[in-house]
Amino acid sequence: MLSSGRSPLSARHHQQPPSQPQPRLPPLKDLALSDKENTPPPPLSATRILASKTARKIFQEPGTPKEGTPFPLSNVQDEPLLRENPHRFVIFPIQYHDIWQMYKKAEASFWTAEEVDLSKDLQHWESLKPEEKYFISHILAFFAASDGIVNENLVERFSQEVQVTEARCFYGFQIAMENIHSEMYSLLIDTYIKDPKQR
Repeated sequence: MLSSGRSPLSARHHQQPPSQPQPRLPPLKDLALSDKENTPPPPLSATRILASKTARKIFQEPGTPKEGTPFPLSNVQDEPLLRENPHRFVIFPIQYHDIWQMYKKAEASFWTAEEVDLSKDLQHWESLKPEEKYFISHILAFFAASDGIVNENLVERFSQEVQVTEARCFYGFQIAMENIHSEMYSLLIDTYIKDPKQR
């Protein structure tokens, strides 16, 4: 009940010929970077474009490349957050105060799964209508899986590409919180869903 029948985008687009057996990979290892946040979208084919050429010209942002012109890749050195910073190994002095403040706000909201009292939840769960249980269980299943994908993106992309120490502190804390969220969703599923097949 909680697992989705859909396959990741990369699995659909990069299938091997039927004559060769496909290797079984864990779901997170089978994802391509194109399936993750903050990657450029795939090029649009003519069949996917719904608007007429005139409508596209009207709504085209000034200075954007005309149709058929590839988007220029920006220079990494133009983005301060992506510039290599090989000599900064300490946090102080703070150079990006706004990012540091967001990190401190996130840090102040720290909690653990053990702090959540689930003692009355099962009683409340049993009082729900079947359609309410269905809705909640599917939401929990979605978030339990998607937090793992968010963490993969944070580890593989943001933490490696962003060079600013303050931002790396934030991403490190976000990764820890995503782990706690994932643990909490799993605890909720274990508390509410008693059938192992549905889990």
